Amino acid sequence: LFHISMLTKIRAVSSIVFIFFCIVDMHIFYFYHPELFICAFSVCFILMLIIAFFIILMAAFGKSTGLRRMYVNTLLRIFQWVHWNIISSSQIYEKCDSSDEEFDENHERASIFLNGSIDAKQNHLIEREASEHLINKMYEEPSGCAVTTVVEDALDFTKAGIEAIIEDDVTSRFSAAELTSWNLLTRSSYGYHLLNWKLGLLWGFGLIIRYFVIFPINLTILIIALFILIATGCAITFIRDEEKKRKISRSMSLVCYRILLQACSGVVTFHNRHNSAKPGGICVANHTSPIDALVLACDNCYAFVGQRQGGFLGFIQNSLLKLDAHIWFDREEGSDKLLVRNRLREHVQDHSKLPILIFPEGTCINNTSVMMFRKGSFEVGDVIYPVAIKYDARFGDAFWNSSKVSYFEYLMMMMTSWALVCDVWYLPPMVRQDGEDAIAFASRVKKAIAKAGGLVELEWDGQLKRHFVKSEVIDKQRQKYSERIMRVQLDDDLFCIGQGVVRKQKKKKFFPLHTSLHISTSPSVSSSSFAHAPVVLRLPLLHFKVLNSWKEFRNIHFLVLCLKMEYFVIRNADVQCNGKMKSRTVLYE
Repeated sequence: LFHISMLTKIRAVSSIVFIFFCIVDMHIFYFYHPELFICAFSVCFILMLIIAFFIILMAAFGKSTGLRRMYVNTLLRIFQWVHWNIISSSQIYEKCDSSDEEFDENHERASIFLNGSIDAKQNHLIEREASEHLINKMYEEPSGCAVTTVVEDALDFTKAGIEAIIEDDVTSRFSAAELTSWNLLTRSSYGYHLLNWKLGLLWGFGLIIRYFVIFPINLTILIIALFILIATGCAITFIRDEEKKRKISRSMSLVCYRILLQACSGVVTFHNRHNSAKPGGICVANHTSPIDALVLACDNCYAFVGQRQGGFLGFIQNSLLKLDAHIWFDREEGSDKLLVRNRLREHVQDHSKLPILIFPEGTCINNTSVMMFRKGSFEVGDVIYPVAIKYDARFGDAFWNSSKVSYFEYLMMMMTSWALVCDVWYLPPMVRQDGEDAIAFASRVKKAIAKAGGLVELEWDGQLKRHFVKSEVIDKQRQKYSERIMRVQLDDDLFCIGQGVVRKQKKKKFFPLHTSLHISTSPSVSSSSFAHAPVVLRLPLLHFKVLNSWKEFRNIHFLVLCLKMEYFVIRNADVQCNGKMKSRTVLYE
């Protein structure tokens, strides 16, 4: 990220040597005093077990001592000190040449980092002016002639394409979002710990805390929570009374989810709890990782609907099936989709069942945006309970990139992060309006979730992570642009031929010809198909233009090249139609 001077390298080596000697001292202590070492290790182990059991006990009853929030606030103060220390470092000033403009930019980045998590709208490599201009252009009335309009649009399309190559709105959502500053994690470090000995020492101390204190406690909580989950699932099968079985299942599910969340050092803030989903309802939320379901299930019991997984996550899914009627399906199987839709309808009609939790995006997004919602869940119910989830990436990245790491690896990364801090907003229930189809309803709900969570709303399908763009989407964009072209006003000197008659048109760009056209040309033919002249053609034309001047043709010729049409042009053609001869330049598509 920046040039590391020789002095910085010396400081970095000194920090590494210091940590190395600390480890060597521990080995020497163990070699000469093994009894004291084992005793100290046992005391630490028992102390961590006591802390883990205390956290489990508090989580089981849904209580909190406030220590987690104090821990989070302390981390924020440390991050603040680290951030200002990086900014005031001599290497940063050497890189920025101590300019006021760069200094103001650093202060702006600092305020963004300290006031909250990443703002996806500000975290861009470039300003995508052409892309935004084109989006607005599609809904504006075009001005000028067809040639000017389309040439200008072609240049805008080219610029927007270059911008998309540098940074597009879609693929960046499938990778971890970059922080505006360092949070003392090795996975997000860009050499900051090599700046000076203070940052290096603090990073080493944080490494010891995370891997030798936080991780053992979280691992202990995870093992105990999984044991309770499996034991409850096995024991509940022996209960015959359905009503009693349902109550025990929901109570124990709530306990298990709360304990599992503490395995990731979860600190969740719920807003507007009175809007939470009611029995028989459908709850939809933006999707970052499977932990989303765990976060929401700590406050309310749900019947989960999701993709069937394998490995460690598949083991958890099978364990959850013993507690309640969750729905797991294979997205690639068409029969599974129909079965899920029927089960959803039955579930919604029974108000004694748990509310359904669905993530309509169908894939994990990096918590900076909300992508297209699939319409399936919006066809089943007319009342939807939207929920917005926003994670604070300063304490750990909650995004699961399933194409790179397995769920178990992701879980280990979360358990070795500082904490899982997030906010949950329950939005008022949204009702499907009269005459509103499922697609429009889904888009309206998605917009509300994006606004509540401070996320970017995108129209793209999240399945672009795994598949190419569908031809229907491309055709839709083409259709939208063709509608813009059809609104273009043509110049007065543009002639069209239609129904076998030469006549002047102002508004129509092309006119269909239902009869054949006889054209005899002079020796000037521009065509990839017709390279020799003179030639007499009998053409069953569908669309063509007769132009007044060769100068105008040259503009049209550039237009046709931009649009990559199949065409040929005949200059000084004698156009014969209904016995009348006209000398014109003909553009044939």
